[in-house]
Amino acid sequence: MAWREWRNSVRMLEAGIRQPEAVCVATARGALSREWDSYYVIREVENSQCLEALLERLERNLDSQLLERLAGAVVKTLSLMNSHGFCHWDFKPRNILVVANGDDMELCPIDSRSGRKTGVWNRRHCRERDRRFVLRHPLLGPAVAKLLDGDTQGREA
Repeated sequence: MAWREWRNSVRMLEAGIRQPEAVCVATARGALSREWDSYYVIREVENSQCLEALLERLERNLDSQLLERLAGAVVKTLSLMNSHGFCHWDFKPRNILVVANGDDMELCPIDSRSGRKTGVWNRRHCRERDRRFVLRHPLLGPAVAKLLDGDTQGREA
């Protein structure tokens, strides 16, 4: 698992998408001290917050300018991933860190163990899969859909 996550982080970094620094790699042990198959990578991004927590705060106290900036950052990140032939496969608010750089917002997708390269045969399915999670969010979804509609009706070459 750690190998696939590292490989996919490299792919996103090559696409120009910020990636967190690996702090350590750990394994989990069961009650009988048997090592499980999974390895967990603990990552860190300074001055970041989880998109899910940020959206929960926005639901309580709506800031439409911040919501528009977040939606723009989501569309930009999705576009970068798609244009470089990469599918995150689990692109949801819980797996996205938000880093504020002045007026600009940068997204840092994490936990991409299932990510994959896209090809002609699966590009559309992968693009729709990555968008599905954010489009379903009641607050973020309409803002992202509005931007995607303006961006050639959400279709990319």
